[in-house]
Amino acid sequence: MDLTQFIPSTQEAHAIAAHLPVALSALGVVAVLAAVTIRTQRDTLRWAVVGLYVLLAASAYISVETGENARQEISGAISPAIWEMIDRHERLAERVWMFGLGTAIVMAVSIAASGGSRTSMSLVALLASLVTAGWVGYTGHEGGTLVYHYGIGIPP
Repeated sequence: MDLTQFIPSTQEAHAIAAHLPVALSALGVVAVLAAVTIRTQRDTLRWAVVGLYVLLAASAYISVETGENARQEISGAISPAIWEMIDRHERLAERVWMFGLGTAIVMAVSIAASGGSRTSMSLVALLASLVTAGWVGYTGHEGGTLVYHYGIGIPP
């Protein structure tokens, strides 16, 4: 048995890595909503949300790295307009980790806050989760357009 058959190509590695931030950003909205609405004595759920967004930031970083490797393997005649789309997708993706980390920080601050400040920070965390999901969704849409509409990253 040849174990190299289980090692993904550069393009496949990026596709695998790119889906995790998308899933985590969608799950994150639900997790933040649960964390800010469920009343408990402990902040375990809120800390889990912080961890989820740190994981999102880390997975976004890996996705960008695999994307840069995949970009180097793009071959064939590609129009300047498609290269601009690739560049835009890359610029959007390079900021995903910031959104994830920012949401994690806001949630962590909400844990330390009390009273009205906690409520305010919880609402900010919910808003941050929605903005993060929107940014990640749009970034993923751009990548999907490159793959499914223009065939970028698909073997000939």
